[in-house]
Formats: sequence, C-alpha cells, structure tokens
Amino acid sequence: MSGPSILHPAPYVPSQALAFADVDGTALLVSKSLALPVCVQNSAPITVSGNVAIANQAGGVIAISAASLPLPASAATAANQAAILSALQGATPAGGNLIGKVSTTFTASGLSPVTGSVSAGAQSGSFGPMPGRSFNLTLVPTGSGTNAAQVERQFTGDATWYQAVAPATVASLPNSFAWQEDEAGVTYRVNVLSGAFVVRISQ
Repeated sequence: MSGPSILHPAPYVPSQALAFADVDGTALLVSKSLALPVCVQNSAPITVSGNVAIANQAGGVIAISAASLPLPASAATAANQAAILSALQGATPAGGNLIGKVSTTFTASGLSPVTGSVSAGAQSGSFGPMPGRSFNLTLVPTGSGTNAAQVERQFTGDATWYQAVAPATVASLPNSFAWQEDEAGVTYRVNVLSGAFVVRISQ
C-alpha cells in the first residue's frame, strides 16, 4: 500500500495578517467586513477647528450642512421649528394658557327618543345610545300604589337583559337622571315591576 503523496510546495499558504482576539480568545483576521476594534481613550472633549466635511464616492469634499445631509422632510430643522412654533402660537388663546380654556361641544346624537307609558309587567322600547356619551333616563311614576322599576341593558349577541340600575336606586334618584355607556352596541330599556311610569330615554 502506497502512502500519501507529498507535494512541494505545500498547496496552502499560511495566513499572515493582522488579527485580534474574540471574546472566547479565538483569533479573528481583520477584513473589510470585520474591522479592527478601536477604542479612543481621551478624557478631554474632541474639538474640530474650522468646517467639518465628508467625502462622497467620487472623492469630492462636501461640507456638512442641513442641505447636504439626507434629512427627512419632518426633521427638526430651524425652518420646521419656526413653523411649528408659529402654529402653536396661533392656536393658543389670549394669555398663553390652555388650561381651562379647552371645551368640547357635542352635536345632537340624531337618535329618536323612546317614550311612552309603561305599566307593571311591561317594558319600554329599547334605546341604543352612542357610546362614550351620557344619555337621559326619565321615569315619572303615575301609579296609585307602589311604583317600582329597574333599568336594564342588553349586549350585542346576548338575548339576556341585565339589571343596570336596581329599583331601590331608581327610587332614590331624581325622576330624570343621566347615565353613560362606553361599549358600542348596548341597548337599554325600563322594566316596570309595579305601578306605572311615563318613560323617556333620549340622548
């Protein structure tokens, strides 16, 4: 059996290049994609006299300025800052204080109110208020005996009517009071348990 052939010179070249140690001690050769780590240790701030410039791909020197750098359109340039300040000054009320001077005006909901006389064992029509806004509940007792009613609500996709305002709470409130619902698609009604009421639900 013949042994391995030996060629001269050897078919490899030992690498002779600048290298640095990795975190695990491995030698890493310096290349374009693996630059030599450099740490500048200087307690004094670095100052540059004169204008600072950069070189483009053609080797030309370009002075650094807002016009030469690829700044986005919304960058905080002096012109943009001046425009923003001007807009804010125009929106600020006299006195320069926005606290207590911002008010919200609601337009009509456009929803038709639910009204009618409701007797014991019956319920008013349902009303779906706009979410995030108060709506009015008016329950005026008209029965000669004990008048008791509760406010109920129903959620989208659920056939059950849940108690929202208990009869004792209704009795303790004024005949007309405001309520608020923050979830969309919820409807309200008045369920008269005894006596009779003139009911109005509106927004």
